[in-house]
Amino acid sequence: VFVVEGPTDCLAMTAAGLLAIGRPSCSGGGKLLTILFAERMGEILIVGENDRKSDGDWPGRDGAKRLAKALSEKLGRPVKWTLPPDGAKDAREWLTAEERGETPWPQRGDELAAHLSGAATPAGSDESGGDGSTQARRKIVVDTDEYRVNDEACAALASEPDLYQRGGQLVAVVERCEEATSEARIRPLTPPLLRERLTRCARFVQLRATKEGDVVERHEHPKPWCAGAVFDRGRWPVPHLKAIVTHPAFLADGSLLSEPGYDPDSRLFLSLEANLEVNVPVNPSTDDVARAVAILEDVLVDFPFETPAHKSAWFAGLLTPLAWFAFDGPAPFFLIDGNIRGIGKGLLADVIAFIVFGRRFSPMTYTNDCEELRKKITTLAMGGERAVQLDNLSGVVGNAVFDAALTSVSWQDRILGGNRNFDGPLNITWFGTGNNVQLGADTSRRVCQIRLETPAENPELKGDFRHQKLRRHVRQNRGKLLTAALTILRGWHVAGRPANNLREWGSFEEWGIVREAIVFAGLTDPGETREELRLSSDRDAASMRTILEEMERLDPLRHGLTAAELIQRSHDDPAANAELRGAIEELCGKLDSRKLGGRFRHFQRRNFGGKMLDKAGEDRNKTNRWAVIAVGPVPKTVIV
Repeated sequence: VFVVEGPTDCLAMTAAGLLAIGRPSCSGGGKLLTILFAERMGEILIVGENDRKSDGDWPGRDGAKRLAKALSEKLGRPVKWTLPPDGAKDAREWLTAEERGETPWPQRGDELAAHLSGAATPAGSDESGGDGSTQARRKIVVDTDEYRVNDEACAALASEPDLYQRGGQLVAVVERCEEATSEARIRPLTPPLLRERLTRCARFVQLRATKEGDVVERHEHPKPWCAGAVFDRGRWPVPHLKAIVTHPAFLADGSLLSEPGYDPDSRLFLSLEANLEVNVPVNPSTDDVARAVAILEDVLVDFPFETPAHKSAWFAGLLTPLAWFAFDGPAPFFLIDGNIRGIGKGLLADVIAFIVFGRRFSPMTYTNDCEELRKKITTLAMGGERAVQLDNLSGVVGNAVFDAALTSVSWQDRILGGNRNFDGPLNITWFGTGNNVQLGADTSRRVCQIRLETPAENPELKGDFRHQKLRRHVRQNRGKLLTAALTILRGWHVAGRPANNLREWGSFEEWGIVREAIVFAGLTDPGETREELRLSSDRDAASMRTILEEMERLDPLRHGLTAAELIQRSHDDPAANAELRGAIEELCGKLDSRKLGGRFRHFQRRNFGGKMLDKAGEDRNKTNRWAVIAVGPVPKTVIV
């Protein structure tokens, strides 16, 4: 039985008298084929395609190898994979080639079957068809022409089924076992591991002449110069890997990636938890979506969200990693904020984490040290982390590096301990928890706030919870809750992706599909939380408004005041100028005329509640005098 890709291959092989079954893509249809082949149907050959890309990707071959391996494991019997003859992309192209115009179709089928069977490779063995012995590996003759040796060694890596390239690095997908569970992880290949890989996919030999004049082969280890050159190439004949996902992923076309293994179209590797059952309706109705919302709201019933918009923000935090690969752009920072400790911030974050990933978020301590923070983010990007939680935030949160990470989907930085760069995807959804967290002005506009608020003095002592052990409940019902979340996204897509004319969120325009899906589901727009947060978080703006009001009082004729004069006035009458002094200290950290002058230059002619600060000349020491002026109407542009 030949399992081919697509209907035209299936039709051509059937016309040639061969038993052929089609599959929807290079690696799709595995579940249906498992059912179909449950009863023995003879030898099974998965036929790939000669569709190797210029960047080294070979989806037709790699998909056939993975499908053969998956079927062999599920059926418990041998399954082989094979490729069409050289020069033909697929079986149909070979059968219908012009040079076979006079050959009867049954004879064409016999010739093709003979080739495909002769070139067949058992699932799990190496590309050349052997059993892993040295005779089955690619032979590379080591000589002084280093480019050829390195080129052949690089080409040999194409036979490594679990090897990928990501961010200018060679990486492998490995299983990491923790607490009786296993999870696929991205592991960058180091030079020693690369040398080990080369000995698995290639056989290095040197040719030596004997005294009798014969030429013999002598086995060699991969030369350090060869392994080093291959390591530094930056491009290899292996597939590109964007990320590992541990849940069915909602893709840009509205489909769900649900077939485990590598998907060449999305460049995602799907690794699902054993026994996880996710059954999303193909065409969810509005009733299906409403039931999905109710299922998810059941786990939220005991959390005191400040407003409905803050509950919607939690839904946004849940759906964002599920839909990450369906939109082209970053997502905001989901800050779970409370007015008191013990209100349930960490638990609320864990609910999202267990539904989406089946485990807690990867933790990271936040620091305002930009250099240290940059190194941490680079490490996370290299490891392919999908979500990170900044726990127990305190002080002012936000700096240039963190702001850049929140608005980026790629990251470039020097790799710690070397002179190589990482330049790859940054697929992190950022979460944070804290009490009354203070945010920098530039960071606040990048935050989607999930605010909890209670009048209780000790909220952790409340005992009448619907789910007494919520984390256990979520873990046990992960499939049901994950199905509900994906049903909301799928339902919005099936309904025609209705738009609600939501106000755009700068830097996160493409992430708007998550907001649209939430509003479609009957919930409040999570974007409503940002304006209130921005106003409360912009401490500099609040301080400047106070300073401008006080300057108007002290300088009604707008002659102007220097920064030093303004600080002196705050000292002259401490009681009357207490608000002025407090605002300057909030803006500058202390009563420092030089620093205050610098802040004034930074905020010059910026609108603060209809007022702005502008220069009113200089004093005898060439020091700027500042005065408050009203913001006039925006002038109209006239085109002559």
